[in-house]
Amino acid sequence: MSLAVVIPVYNEEKSIAILITDLRQMLEGMGIDFKLIIINDGSTDSSRNILLKLAAADKRITLFNEQNKGHGACLLKGYRAALAADMIFQIDSDYQYSLNAFPSLWSERKNFDLLIAQRERKESSLSRDIISFISRWQTKILFGGALDDINCPFRLMSKSMLEQALQEIPPTAFAPNMLISAYCIKNRLPVFTTVCHLNRSVALRKSKLNSRLFSGSANTFADMLRLRFNSKRDEK
Repeated sequence: MSLAVVIPVYNEEKSIAILITDLRQMLEGMGIDFKLIIINDGSTDSSRNILLKLAAADKRITLFNEQNKGHGACLLKGYRAALAADMIFQIDSDYQYSLNAFPSLWSERKNFDLLIAQRERKESSLSRDIISFISRWQTKILFGGALDDINCPFRLMSKSMLEQALQEIPPTAFAPNMLISAYCIKNRLPVFTTVCHLNRSVALRKSKLNSRLFSGSANTFADMLRLRFNSKRDEK
């Protein structure tokens, strides 16, 4: 069973090479046939040069260089490029969370369409707690269920589910992962959850509330409404 790993990157010169090295070591040790799909979103540090060298030395790495399209757009580009694989794994390039939860997800891949390692709330910032609370409330009201970490960036997904979900997600989506989670909840698809822990070797970053985050949250709510009431599945 093949795996594509999708990694959006923006100014992660301190962590990206370490993450890719650790990922390859883990996946090779597990005997997984994999490729890495990396989307550099106009990094202004040395991330691009690091990635170019890594991609030149490993044919399993596919590198896309974008110009500040945003995290959501980069995720969608990576997901579409990953659909040749049987399973798709997404992780953020800041390497804030340990890879230790991945084997648990992989071992359950045949039983679930979405498998996530949720971030512990005690390790999260106030801003993320607020956004997560609002997101859970929205999802519960609109779709009748929720996940503790609905926008989780540590997720393993089946090709069949992701391919269908992407048909209902607009190309301008601010938070594709949230919409994918909502799609699974709406369609009563099986979701596996476990917990991922902080990578103690990397300094913890905490998101801050800003106008872009509020604007993105408003756009995501509009996307959630469209998914709930105007999805292609409902039109059939």
